[in-house]
Amino acid sequence: MKAGERSSDATEAKPTTLVNNGMQAEAGVPVAPYVPSRLLDRPPEVLVDVTDELPSLPFFQQGGRSVLILYIGEDGTVKSIEEEETDLPSTIASEVKRSFLEARFRPGTIGGKPTRFAMRVEVAIRPTSIEE
Repeated sequence: MKAGERSSDATEAKPTTLVNNGMQAEAGVPVAPYVPSRLLDRPPEVLVDVTDELPSLPFFQQGGRSVLILYIGEDGTVKSIEEEETDLPSTIASEVKRSFLEARFRPGTIGGKPTRFAMRVEVAIRPTSIEE
């Protein structure tokens, strides 16, 4: 075999490229990065808001906060969520993230074209009191 030739029976693993939210794409396939929302020409609009009815919330009395990065596709759906920080119990934090997966946006644009973007959101849960 000459230098530079490939054997037809050789199997090669395709290299992958990580994009900023941990999603993978095959090498050679262009993947548009998630643009920070502050760089959009037209900001996104909420079409379907998150629910504030979390199953565990009535039993959660202390309150807390969670900071999330939402990765939103060109179609306005939330593709993935990264938890930047939280002081919420894992059950509540998981429910908060799940509720954001149901949100829908009219995507922001750059040059009039819908654009994948990343949005940082802070969720604050205030302490509740159970009335007797």
